[in-house]
Amino acid sequence: MIQTINCYSQSMEIDSIKVSKLTTIFFHWYMKNATKKKNGEIYPRFVKSENGMTTLEYRKYFKNLKKYSFSDSLIEQEKLSYKVCIDNLAKVKYSDFLQFDGLADFEERDCDFTNYYRWIGGQEMFEGYTLTRIQFDNNQALVSGFLYDNKYECNDVKGLKKEIVVTLIRQENKWVILKIR
Repeated sequence: MIQTINCYSQSMEIDSIKVSKLTTIFFHWYMKNATKKKNGEIYPRFVKSENGMTTLEYRKYFKNLKKYSFSDSLIEQEKLSYKVCIDNLAKVKYSDFLQFDGLADFEERDCDFTNYYRWIGGQEMFEGYTLTRIQFDNNQALVSGFLYDNKYECNDVKGLKKEIVVTLIRQENKWVILKIR
């Protein structure tokens, strides 16, 4: 009986390390690339389609989401979130798209995704992420943490700006991100 408990405890410890690394590495990558405004890294790029109209190129973006352990279902959900934008862009000549000069042009077409940070949920960028708690429930892990600004110490309550919870599941025998809220 004690050996079973030790195995279970070791497995939980290994899983805790894995899910904490996944979330920390993801947020570090996301905030770094968002700050550098790397086009195509953290959201799709607007490009000219073969017929001269406008569309989205998102292969690199989705490749990054896969690289940073997003689940297949979350990636599929993310692809679907761009459908209305792509449908609307298909009616806009690329030369006309290049003349867009305000946020309203993008909002009218449901393509204003570059105006907010998708995976931290807002328009304000943070500089750091600190993990506060990990909970396991069957094959699911809830990783709670805070996004903060570096001008504050991590343990300074004023610097802890926004709580964020990442849900992870096992997919093909490894932990992947199912949801970020």
